Amino acid sequence: MRVSLLLASPLIVLVVCCAPQSAQVPSDRSNSIESSRPVQPSAVSTSESVATNGPNNAAAGSDADLTRIWRAREAEGVGDFPLGPGDLISINCPDDDEFNNQYRISGTGTITLPLVGEVRLEGLTQQQAAASLQQQLKHYLRKPQITLLVTEYHSRQVGVFGAVAKPGVYSLSGPGNTVQDMISLAGGFTVDASPRVQFRPAELALEKKGKSEDGSSQTAVMPTLTMDDAQNAIVIDVEDKSERNFLVMPARPGDIINVAANGQVLVDGWVSKPGAYPISHDLKVLGAIAAAGGALYPAKKDHIKIIRKDNTGAEVLYVDIDRVQSGDATDLAVEDGDVIEVPVSAAKVVPYGVYQTALQLFRAGAYVAP
Repeated sequence: MRVSLLLASPLIVLVVCCAPQSAQVPSDRSNSIESSRPVQPSAVSTSESVATNGPNNAAAGSDADLTRIWRAREAEGVGDFPLGPGDLISINCPDDDEFNNQYRISGTGTITLPLVGEVRLEGLTQQQAAASLQQQLKHYLRKPQITLLVTEYHSRQVGVFGAVAKPGVYSLSGPGNTVQDMISLAGGFTVDASPRVQFRPAELALEKKGKSEDGSSQTAVMPTLTMDDAQNAIVIDVEDKSERNFLVMPARPGDIINVAANGQVLVDGWVSKPGAYPISHDLKVLGAIAAAGGALYPAKKDHIKIIRKDNTGAEVLYVDIDRVQSGDATDLAVEDGDVIEVPVSAAKVVPYGVYQTALQLFRAGAYVAP
C-alpha cells in the first residue's frame, strides 16, 4: 500500500503542486491574439518556422516619410530661420525715438508701427525684416537706420517630452540643430528611457491641419504633446543602426519629440516567480527570465516563446536560451508589453515531480522527527 501511494504521489504533486502559478496578464494583453504579423529576419534563434504574410509595410512607410522630410529640410539650406507668430523683436531707430520699442509678432504675422501701421514680418529672416522696416520708414524719415534684434523666439520651438531629464519646450538656435541636439538640450535620456523615440515632424502636422481661415500659417507657437501626436508619431528605434541615423536629421520649429519610457514585460510559465517585471536598459529575454527567478528544471529552454503585439497585429518569436548562454545564438531585446512564456518539457516533468515529492516527504519527515 505504501509503495502504491509512493508511486502515485509524483503524479499528484505534478498536477497540484509542481506547476508554477500563472502570472496575471495585463488588461492590454487579455484579449486573444487574432492576427499574426510576419517575423522579420533577425539574429534571434528560432526552433520552428513562423508563417509570413509579406513585408512590414508600416516600418517601411515610416522610414520613407522620414527620408522625404530629411531631404526637404536639407534642400532648404542653412540660412537663418524666418520670423513667425509669437516672436518678440526689439527695434532701435536713432533718427526717431518714437519707433524704439519691443513688438510681438501677431498670429497673422504682423506688427503695428507708429505712423506706418501694420507691417508683415512673418516668413522674413531677421536681416530681411530690418531691410523691410527701413524701406517702410523712408516715407517718414530721410535716411532711416534700423537695428532689429529678436529677443524671444516662440516660432522656433521644439517640444521634447517623455523620458528625458528636463522635458519641455526648447528654442532652436539655428537650422543646424538636429533631433539629437534637442534631446541633449532636454538633458538627454533618463535611466528608464526605452530605445524608442516617437518623432512627430512639424511637416506632418501642417499637412494634416493645413492653413487657417485667414490664410496665416499654423506655426506651432507652443508645441505640446497630445494623444493624437503620440498615435501618429514616427517611431525611431535608436538600437537599429539604420534608424538611429535619423537622430541627426535637422530639427525644425513645431517638431515634437517624445522619448518613450520602458514599460513592463510579463514572464509566465515554468519560472520560479511568474509576474510582470520592469524593463531596464538593454534588458533581453535571458535577463527577464533571470529576474523571474530563472527557468525551472522542467522548462523547455530551447523553445522560449515571446508574444509581441502592436497596432499591426501580433508577432511570435522563439528563443533558445541554452544556445544564447553558450554563445551560439543572439538574445532578443525585450519591449514594453512583451509576454515571455516558458513552456514545459514532457521528458523532464516526471523526474521533476518525483524529485519534488521526495523533497516534500523528506521535509515532512524532518518536521515530525523528535
